[in-house]
Amino acid sequence: MLFELQELVDRLDATGRQIVEAPMKLEFHRDLLLQIQRMSMLAQAPDLPLYIRSAAKDVETRANRAARAAESANAVDLEEIIQEMQVGLDALRAAIERGRA
Repeated sequence: MLFELQELVDRLDATGRQIVEAPMKLEFHRDLLLQIQRMSMLAQAPDLPLYIRSAAKDVETRANRAARAAESANAVDLEEIIQEMQVGLDALRAAIERGRA
């Protein structure tokens, strides 16, 4: 489960960077929405420690905000919102590492 979560974190990070580079490409938006859905499922997994589920829920919230901003025609703060999502991803990476220790 931790490996799957780590892989999803890496994909979300890459998708966020792709959205910043090409905000009008709809395939990146679709990928982000699919990844958010998967993160939502993992954030509720009862076999994960609470601190990992909490960090995953935070990433889900930040990614949803990024998805809304990406869909907005005039999201001038899109890059900042994606950076906030990446901060959450870094925190989740740290939680995953702590869970492996």
